[in-house]
Amino acid sequence: PLALQSWGVTTLNGNKVYLHVFNWPQDGKLMVGGIKSNINKAYLLTDKTQQKLPIDFLNSADITISVPKQAPDNSNSVVVLDMKGDIETDSTRFVASNVPTRLLAFDAELNGKGFTFGDGKAAAYFVEGWKTKEQSISWFFRCVEPTAFTVRIKYMTTTATAGEARIKVGDKIFTETITPAANG
Repeated sequence: PLALQSWGVTTLNGNKVYLHVFNWPQDGKLMVGGIKSNINKAYLLTDKTQQKLPIDFLNSADITISVPKQAPDNSNSVVVLDMKGDIETDSTRFVASNVPTRLLAFDAELNGKGFTFGDGKAAAYFVEGWKTKEQSISWFFRCVEPTAFTVRIKYMTTTATAGEARIKVGDKIFTETITPAANG
């Protein structure tokens, strides 16, 4: 029910939202974006007593849940949100500052005509057919605190499609020259 999260994904069953945390926050603060509904309680799925985890409201759509610093599972630790009533969400992706976030091609919006996503397999999670400056890809997200970003772009180009990459974050624009590989 929630937009893609930096730490994992969510599922829904009845009035319970299951937070599948693949990237456990080392500081014990699970930042959850986009939940605008009232929450009865949060607890670890593995806790048979369903002891409440403390929740802090950052604003009308984002919360922080205090979780143990050690994940209860090596690959998929689940936090349950027991909700009050209907579930209302904000669909804008939330980027937590305390866990790494990857914005992949499939997470983007394609702008312009004539290009598509690759087939999505491990070696093909890319955009193909990108040949004009009228084409672009965009990711829309929000943060609740100042955040540092490291931007890495992987690309392949030929002399005919070389050019410039422009990255806009807020009001700032960063420009990088895109050149073909020596054997391209």
